[in-house]
Amino acid sequence: MSIFAPDPADVLAERRRILREVVLRGGMKPRSDPNRVYGEALAELDRDGFAWLDDRGTLRPHLPGGDDGDSERDVLVSARWTLLELEHARDYALSMDTLRERATGVRIPERTLTAAVRWLRDAELCKLKDGTLRDVTGEKRRKQDRPIRPELTTLRRPIPAPTPQPAPASRTVTPPRVDPHDDPFHPSHPDYIAPSPPPRPKPTKPPAPVRATAPVGKGTDSSSVRGSASTAATATATTAPNVGNGMEILLDVHRRVKRLEDAFASTETDVADATTLIDSAHPDTVNCLRRLCVLLQVYGDSKRHALTDGRISTKFKVRLPEAISLGLRLGVIGLSTADGKSLTLGDYTTVMPDAELEQRAAEQRERDSKRGKKRA
Repeated sequence: MSIFAPDPADVLAERRRILREVVLRGGMKPRSDPNRVYGEALAELDRDGFAWLDDRGTLRPHLPGGDDGDSERDVLVSARWTLLELEHARDYALSMDTLRERATGVRIPERTLTAAVRWLRDAELCKLKDGTLRDVTGEKRRKQDRPIRPELTTLRRPIPAPTPQPAPASRTVTPPRVDPHDDPFHPSHPDYIAPSPPPRPKPTKPPAPVRATAPVGKGTDSSSVRGSASTAATATATTAPNVGNGMEILLDVHRRVKRLEDAFASTETDVADATTLIDSAHPDTVNCLRRLCVLLQVYGDSKRHALTDGRISTKFKVRLPEAISLGLRLGVIGLSTADGKSLTLGDYTTVMPDAELEQRAAEQRERDSKRGKKRA
């Protein structure tokens, strides 16, 4: 050996340092005025095929025997990642199990990681002993918190990302039609109470004419006096008040509303589609519900008798219990939380638009105004 040849240990240390920086940076310009140790380290890297100069004079890392561009690049990216992990580890060493676990987290295939570790060992940058990989490039000119460009850590053939589970296909659920037997206000329900017909007034005899009677005395029959008094009493007797049609219907409404409160005491939401409920209801029932919305819009939360007293036609009154039932199920009307008895206006747009409600409410207010003027 020439006495002028550089020390092999110095050349090996310089070679390791140069190659470590080349791998971490992705390439670097060599010194323009290298000393003998630096020049011999560059010559060994070129001779062994671990790094060489490109056409721009930049020293690049190389994978000896690599014939697949993507595979060679991914092995060098994995080697760069491994050096960074060791650079921030205690004593610059990590177990292979830890490296494999971390590599899986950044989607480095195990085969690519194995090739990268083999390349680092062949290049004498790392040593593997008892399952622990150690960086042996030394402390000389080692940088802390070195920035690494993102493109230098991007794999071309990473572990495929996990395929997301396909979302379950949405099923079109057809709401079941309401069974009339489940509606306590439907005529086919076993508990249905039909509206009572208005009672017929009892026929009354026309009052007998009152005949003048003479004082009881001679020639006067006392029986005729008693008969005349009896007839007068019959004529002047007051007849029991007649419960008219409106009162009977109102009482029937109260009975039905009480049953309605019991039937809808649960707060569970009706799953039936609103359109299905409206289509299955009688047209007069829907129209009665719309009338209720108008009255609630005009008079606010009100007792039932306040809404039905002369403001709902006889045609709709017979449909009133069904209309209240339909309105509660649709959320068009509700029961007041203050007393649990008064009706409140809910989302009426299911049965009528805003413009129609406002128009009919204005007409009702105008009728009330005219009625008030007449009474005055």
